[in-house]
Formats: sequence, structure tokens, C-alpha cells
Amino acid sequence: MSNNQTNTNTNNSCIKFSTPSYPMLVPSISYLSNYFVDTYKLKSTNTPSLLIYIFGTNFTNYSMVVINNIMYNPIFNGSTNIAFNVPNDIQKGIYNVEVINSNTIPTPGSQNSQYLVSNKLQFEVI
Repeated sequence: MSNNQTNTNTNNSCIKFSTPSYPMLVPSISYLSNYFVDTYKLKSTNTPSLLIYIFGTNFTNYSMVVINNIMYNPIFNGSTNIAFNVPNDIQKGIYNVEVINSNTIPTPGSQNSQYLVSNKLQFEVI
């Protein structure tokens, strides 16, 4: 504030800032760091989880990873790389992986949030 300006905020409260608005872009998955997870190796080495990296485009720090319709909060490494933990107690099977970008906290089936879904890739737990 310059010397000639007067503070009109007389009640000493914080001045409210608006949340910036960014265009939502559709995320896209190019590839995963691992396509197979060996739970025997995880359990035998007492490793609590395995970190799988997702490489692609248009990831944000608000992106969510969806594995077989269950949402996980990923580790954001940048707009082209996020990661998620696969716990060592995961059941054997084939899992679909998607990334969601949303203007709110996404809830599958919710009518109140707008979200954009990436293509699907799969990894297998053996």
C-alpha cells in the first residue's frame, strides 16, 4: 500500500482472495512403470507397498487415481507423472487404472461435480 492510499478494511479482518480458475484438461495415460505386481515378493521382503508411476499428460495436483472404481490420492510429481501405492495385501487379479481431473472432489456417480476421465490401462497382481 502506498503512502497515499487508505486502508478501507476497518474491521482488521483478512481480505478474501478468490480461488484461481484453471481450464480442466482431459488426463491421458501413456504407460505405467510396472504392469505386474508380485505380492509374494512384497510380502517376503516386508515391503508395505509398491509405488507405481503413471506417465502421461494433463495431470494436476488435484488429480485422483482410480483403480477398479476405488479412488486414491496420488503423489503428484508433475503434469506428466503421478504415482500411487499398491498395498502388499492386494488380491491377485487384473486392475484397471484411470486418472480423473475434477473441479471438485470427485465422487463416482455424483451429479454435482464435473470431472474428466483418462483412458484405462491395466496392471496385473500375481
